[in-house]
Amino acid sequence: METNKRLMYGLGGLGLIPFLVCLLAASSGAEWLGVDPVAWFIAYGAVILSFLGGILWGRALACDEPRLVAPLLLLSNLFALLAWLGLLLRWYEASLLVLSAGFVMVLWTELRFAPPSSTQRLRSYLTLRYWLTGSVLGLHLLLLWQYR
Repeated sequence: METNKRLMYGLGGLGLIPFLVCLLAASSGAEWLGVDPVAWFIAYGAVILSFLGGILWGRALACDEPRLVAPLLLLSNLFALLAWLGLLLRWYEASLLVLSAGFVMVLWTELRFAPPSSTQRLRSYLTLRYWLTGSVLGLHLLLLWQYR
């Protein structure tokens, strides 16, 4: 259990690196392969938001309460669509706000649908999600602040 927890936290922390690198590149005004680093940031955010939606799909498959399966499946798809919308918007600020809202909504959904008698593993995951969501939102706000 402890090894898995370290791996989970390590992968979560490493997942913040692309956001941070894109933020730093955007503040320097550099482009990568002819693409603005803000676009890279948004694309990575959309991928992560879709990934989190997929986690909800997995939770629905493992859910013991039939009444929760449909909402989890529907919400997982909603988050994938929000991620797609974030990619399609041509105004960076709007994309960043849509993705930020998606990250908050995923965390709310995970907390809302967590079983009351959560296992230690799930409690560790939710603690990690608080930390990661706060970090991702902070990086989104820093990028928005740069473009105000």
